[in-house]
Amino acid sequence: MYGFIDKTGKMVIPCQWRSVGNFSEGLALARGVNGKWGFIDKTGKVVISYQWEDAWSFNEGMAAVQDSNDKWGFVNKTGRVVVTCQWKFTELFCKGLAVVEDANGKHGYIDKTGKVVIPCQWKRAWPFREEVAWVQNFKEKWGLIDMTGKLITPCRWKSISPFRDGQAGVMDTKGKTYIVDKTGKIIE
Repeated sequence: MYGFIDKTGKMVIPCQWRSVGNFSEGLALARGVNGKWGFIDKTGKVVISYQWEDAWSFNEGMAAVQDSNDKWGFVNKTGRVVVTCQWKFTELFCKGLAVVEDANGKHGYIDKTGKVVIPCQWKRAWPFREEVAWVQNFKEKWGLIDMTGKLITPCRWKSISPFRDGQAGVMDTKGKTYIVDKTGKIIE
Protein backbone atom coordinates (compact mmCIF):
# COMPACT_ATOMS: atom_id res chain seq x y z
CA MET A 1 0.00 0.00 0.00
CA TYR A 2 1.10 3.56 -0.68
CA GLY A 3 0.84 6.87 1.14
CA PHE A 4 2.76 10.15 1.26
CA ILE A 5 5.64 11.53 3.29
CA ASP A 6 6.91 15.09 3.51
CA LYS A 7 10.46 16.28 2.74
CA THR A 8 11.65 15.20 6.18
CA GLY A 9 10.33 11.67 5.77
CA LYS A 10 7.40 12.17 8.14
CA MET A 11 4.23 10.30 7.11
CA VAL A 12 1.61 12.92 6.21
CA ILE A 13 -0.97 10.75 4.45
CA PRO A 14 -1.13 7.13 5.69
CA CYS A 15 -0.61 4.21 3.31
CA GLN A 16 -4.00 3.16 1.97
CA TRP A 17 -3.78 2.99 -1.84
CA ARG A 18 -2.71 0.25 -4.24
CA SER A 19 -0.78 2.85 -6.24
CA VAL A 20 -0.45 6.63 -6.38
CA GLY A 21 0.92 9.32 -8.67
CA ASN A 22 2.63 12.60 -7.94
CA PHE A 23 0.61 15.66 -6.99
CA SER A 24 -0.14 17.89 -9.96
CA GLU A 25 -2.26 21.03 -9.67
CA GLY A 26 -3.15 20.07 -6.08
CA LEU A 27 -4.43 16.56 -6.83
CA ALA A 28 -2.79 13.15 -7.08
CA LEU A 29 -3.86 9.98 -8.83
CA ALA A 30 -4.76 7.23 -6.39
CA ARG A 31 -5.76 3.63 -7.11
CA GLY A 32 -8.35 2.38 -4.68
CA VAL A 33 -8.83 -1.14 -3.33
CA ASN A 34 -11.37 -1.71 -6.14
CA GLY A 35 -8.47 -1.38 -8.63
CA LYS A 36 -9.86 1.80 -10.19
CA TRP A 37 -8.31 5.25 -10.30
CA GLY A 38 -9.51 8.46 -8.69
CA PHE A 39 -7.91 11.63 -7.34
CA ILE A 40 -7.09 12.79 -3.82
CA ASP A 41 -6.21 16.19 -2.37
CA LYS A 42 -3.17 16.93 -0.19
CA THR A 43 -5.02 15.80 2.95
CA GLY A 44 -5.75 12.38 1.44
CA LYS A 45 -9.44 13.15 0.90
CA VAL A 46 -10.92 11.52 -2.20
CA VAL A 47 -12.18 14.36 -4.42
CA ILE A 48 -12.80 12.32 -7.59
CA SER A 49 -14.09 8.81 -6.86
CA TYR A 50 -12.34 5.58 -7.84
CA GLN A 51 -14.17 4.93 -11.11
CA TRP A 52 -11.60 5.05 -13.91
CA GLU A 53 -9.74 2.13 -15.49
CA ASP A 54 -6.73 4.38 -16.06
CA ALA A 55 -5.95 8.08 -15.73
CA TRP A 56 -3.25 10.72 -16.21
CA SER A 57 -2.30 13.54 -13.86
CA PHE A 58 -3.88 16.96 -14.15
CA ASN A 59 -2.40 19.44 -16.58
CA GLU A 60 -3.99 22.77 -17.51
CA GLY A 61 -6.95 21.95 -15.23
CA MET A 62 -7.86 18.69 -17.00
CA ALA A 63 -6.97 15.02 -16.51
CA ALA A 64 -7.29 12.27 -19.10
CA VAL A 65 -9.37 9.31 -17.89
CA GLN A 66 -10.21 5.91 -19.38
CA ASP A 67 -13.67 4.38 -18.95
CA SER A 68 -14.67 0.70 -18.75
CA ASN A 69 -15.03 0.61 -22.57
CA ASP A 70 -11.31 1.47 -22.95
CA LYS A 71 -12.17 4.93 -24.29
CA TRP A 72 -10.43 8.11 -23.15
CA GLY A 73 -11.83 11.52 -22.27
CA PHE A 74 -11.15 14.33 -19.79
CA VAL A 75 -12.44 15.43 -16.39
CA ASN A 76 -12.03 18.74 -14.60
CA LYS A 77 -10.93 19.10 -10.97
CA THR A 78 -14.46 18.51 -9.66
CA GLY A 79 -14.57 15.18 -11.52
CA ARG A 80 -17.09 16.37 -14.09
CA VAL A 81 -16.54 14.77 -17.51
CA VAL A 82 -15.76 17.71 -19.79
CA VAL A 83 -14.68 15.71 -22.86
CA THR A 84 -16.68 12.52 -23.40
CA CYS A 85 -14.75 9.24 -23.30
CA GLN A 86 -14.68 8.47 -27.01
CA TRP A 87 -11.01 8.39 -27.96
CA LYS A 88 -8.77 5.36 -28.47
CA PHE A 89 -5.99 7.27 -26.70
CA THR A 90 -5.07 10.79 -25.66
CA GLU A 91 -2.21 12.85 -24.30
CA LEU A 92 -2.27 15.67 -21.74
CA PHE A 93 -3.37 19.17 -22.64
CA CYS A 94 -0.49 21.45 -23.66
CA LYS A 95 -1.08 24.98 -24.87
CA GLY A 96 -4.86 24.34 -24.69
CA LEU A 97 -4.79 21.37 -27.09
CA ALA A 98 -4.54 17.62 -26.55
CA VAL A 99 -3.48 14.90 -28.96
CA VAL A 100 -6.21 12.31 -29.53
CA GLU A 101 -6.32 9.05 -31.45
CA ASP A 102 -9.56 8.20 -33.25
CA ALA A 103 -11.07 4.75 -33.86
CA ASN A 104 -9.09 4.49 -37.13
CA GLY A 105 -5.75 4.99 -35.39
CA LYS A 106 -5.28 8.54 -36.72
CA HIS A 107 -4.07 11.36 -34.52
CA GLY A 108 -5.27 14.95 -34.29
CA TYR A 109 -5.93 17.60 -31.66
CA ILE A 110 -8.93 18.70 -29.59
CA ASP A 111 -9.55 21.82 -27.53
CA LYS A 112 -10.80 21.80 -23.92
CA THR A 113 -14.43 21.53 -25.02
CA GLY A 114 -13.66 18.33 -26.95
CA LYS A 115 -13.96 19.97 -30.36
CA VAL A 116 -11.56 18.60 -32.97
CA VAL A 117 -9.52 21.63 -34.02
CA ILE A 118 -6.80 19.85 -36.00
CA PRO A 119 -8.25 16.85 -37.88
CA CYS A 120 -7.19 13.29 -37.08
CA GLN A 121 -4.94 12.65 -40.08
CA TRP A 122 -1.53 11.74 -38.68
CA LYS A 123 0.03 8.37 -37.84
CA ARG A 124 1.49 9.95 -34.70
CA ALA A 125 1.47 13.38 -33.13
CA TRP A 126 3.27 15.00 -30.23
CA PRO A 127 1.88 17.58 -27.82
CA PHE A 128 2.55 21.23 -28.62
CA ARG A 129 5.72 22.70 -27.18
CA GLU A 130 6.74 26.27 -27.86
CA GLU A 131 3.70 26.68 -30.20
CA VAL A 132 4.80 23.88 -32.57
CA ALA A 133 4.25 20.13 -32.66
CA TRP A 134 5.83 17.22 -34.47
CA VAL A 135 3.52 15.06 -36.59
CA GLN A 136 4.26 11.85 -38.48
CA ASN A 137 2.66 10.95 -41.79
CA PHE A 138 1.82 7.39 -42.86
CA LYS A 139 5.15 7.16 -44.73
CA GLU A 140 6.73 7.45 -41.25
CA LYS A 141 8.32 10.84 -41.85
CA TRP A 142 8.08 13.71 -39.35
CA GLY A 143 7.21 17.36 -39.95
CA LEU A 144 6.21 20.42 -37.95
CA ILE A 145 2.79 22.03 -37.59
CA ASP A 146 1.68 25.28 -36.01
CA MET A 147 -1.22 25.59 -33.57
CA THR A 148 -3.74 25.88 -36.43
CA GLY A 149 -2.57 22.58 -37.91
CA LYS A 150 -0.77 24.20 -40.83
CA LEU A 151 2.42 22.41 -41.89
CA ILE A 152 5.44 24.58 -41.16
CA THR A 153 7.78 22.04 -42.73
CA PRO A 154 7.02 19.02 -44.88
CA CYS A 155 7.20 15.58 -43.31
CA ARG A 156 10.76 14.57 -44.22
CA TRP A 157 12.63 13.61 -41.04
CA LYS A 158 13.24 10.00 -40.01
CA SER A 159 13.44 10.88 -36.32
CA ILE A 160 13.07 13.97 -34.16
CA SER A 161 13.52 15.21 -30.59
CA PRO A 162 11.42 17.61 -28.48
CA PHE A 163 11.93 21.36 -28.77
CA ARG A 164 13.94 23.05 -26.03
CA ASP A 165 14.75 26.74 -26.16
CA GLY A 166 13.51 26.95 -29.73
CA GLN A 167 15.66 24.11 -31.05
CA ALA A 168 15.21 20.39 -31.76
CA GLY A 169 17.39 17.60 -33.09
CA VAL A 170 16.37 15.78 -36.28
CA MET A 171 17.74 12.94 -38.40
CA ASP A 172 17.30 12.56 -42.14
CA THR A 173 16.73 9.27 -43.98
CA LYS A 174 20.51 8.86 -44.51
CA GLY A 175 21.23 9.06 -40.77
CA LYS A 176 22.66 12.60 -40.77
CA THR A 177 21.63 14.71 -37.77
CA TYR A 178 20.85 18.42 -37.62
CA ILE A 179 19.53 21.05 -35.25
CA VAL A 180 16.44 22.92 -36.51
CA ASP A 181 14.58 25.95 -35.23
CA LYS A 182 10.80 26.32 -34.84
CA THR A 183 10.45 27.23 -38.51
CA GLY A 184 12.15 23.97 -39.50
CA LYS A 185 15.25 25.80 -40.71
CA ILE A 186 18.51 23.93 -40.22
CA ILE A 187 20.71 25.99 -37.91
CA GLU A 188 23.47 23.50 -37.22
